[in-house]
Amino acid sequence: MYLLFIARRYLLARWIMSGAAVVAVVLAVFTLIVVRSVFQGFGDQMRDMVRGTSADLIVTTVKPMNLPFFEEIGAEIAKLPQVTGVAPYVETMAMFQAQTYAGPLTDYLLVKGVDPAREADVGKFARYLLRDEELAQILRNEDKPITRPEDRAPFTKDEIGRLFGAAHRDRIWQAHKEQYVRYAPEKAALWEKKLPPPVILGIQAIIGPGRLASFGSVIQLTTYSPQKGELRTGEFLVVGAFHTGLFENDRRSLYMPLGAACEFADLYDPELPDADNFAAGGWRVSGIQVALRDYRSLMGPTSRTIEHEILPRYVQRILGAPARVGLFRPYTESWEGRKRNLLRAVEVEKGIVTLIIGIVDAFVGAIIFLILTLTIIEKRRDIGILKAVGSLSSHVFSVFILHGGAICVAGLVFGFLSGLAFCEHINAIHDVIYAWTEWRLFPPDIYYMDRIPVAIKLWDLIMISGFTVFGGFLGSLLPALWAARQDPIAAIHSE
Repeated sequence: MYLLFIARRYLLARWIMSGAAVVAVVLAVFTLIVVRSVFQGFGDQMRDMVRGTSADLIVTTVKPMNLPFFEEIGAEIAKLPQVTGVAPYVETMAMFQAQTYAGPLTDYLLVKGVDPAREADVGKFARYLLRDEELAQILRNEDKPITRPEDRAPFTKDEIGRLFGAAHRDRIWQAHKEQYVRYAPEKAALWEKKLPPPVILGIQAIIGPGRLASFGSVIQLTTYSPQKGELRTGEFLVVGAFHTGLFENDRRSLYMPLGAACEFADLYDPELPDADNFAAGGWRVSGIQVALRDYRSLMGPTSRTIEHEILPRYVQRILGAPARVGLFRPYTESWEGRKRNLLRAVEVEKGIVTLIIGIVDAFVGAIIFLILTLTIIEKRRDIGILKAVGSLSSHVFSVFILHGGAICVAGLVFGFLSGLAFCEHINAIHDVIYAWTEWRLFPPDIYYMDRIPVAIKLWDLIMISGFTVFGGFLGSLLPALWAARQDPIAAIHSE
């Protein structure tokens, strides 16, 4: 009991130094909780943005746009109990050209042909699409942040069908055809008879001074056909927009119906055999997207089932065809595999934060080490008296371990409470700072985050607590050992 009494007396004897040490630990723990929580939230949100509309798993081929029998393969994959949706797609790069008042504008885009209804079953495609009123509001207020996809109601299957449907396309054309009747009457007359296929552009391609096209305009795309080995050009009508929150996706991506994409890239192969090995012909696509019930636990088994049980039968059909048909080398890949470079950047940021945690914990240990060392120097004679009257070295050691532990635990508790409270109200605090300074931690025009993302994970709290206590223990250990090894006679005569 007297050990606690002595430890408390030493702690309060120089309360300013002890208080300063507690404040230092509080600030360290507070900083660790806030920084780790914000970076964790930022990483989670960036990971979600990087994933975009990608499905859990894709089936594709080494050669681009070369997967045959996609409907049959997709039907077999859909029968697997762990699969919740499949959707074929075509993906290719294309040169973009649009007529503007200043002349033709040329750029490049990633073109993705999808079956809109099935695409909504394998990713967040339905949530990223913009309704006409949402798009109109964005176009009226281009300088304001765009509502996050998470805060918008996803499109229903009926709404998706109408967006890509003929009635909507005709309405958009009638509302915007006047500019083409005036400046390109021959083209307008041709399009009046047969409208170009519809496309959905990323929102960043149709707003701002660097816009590539406008809503309701006709654009020209040029791509390479791997089946024919030649360039293909097509014209398309912009009937809508999408917003993922990732600038590159929203600037450089375009969606069109799967059939239009197949025709645009000329992916028809007349020699493809049917189940009876007759050359019935068919379309090739880039791949099939697959959604799983539980990505983490089912991705590996599903991938192996598709690669070893389903795909070999279709490769064998090509090998057994009577006519010479182009081979295809299929494989499966997870969305993380496709986005590995961007995800690696997020992991590097987490590694930097972990390093910061180590440095701050070392600082906590150093503060406690200095406080205890100064206390031992000041109380050296008292230590000698304690040992002279019978206190064991282990008792002296315990006194200073308790002293350092009290500083560490007090700082940890107050740091935890203040850090969690700050994280809970961080956006309200940020709003006050912005009102005074107009400074934002994550500018919406760069990160598309109108709020500071915070994710408090139990493991992070355990790690911060463990490292802080460990740092405090190490900081207390050396001074406590030094105090315990003091010679009582030399200590008493030191003053």
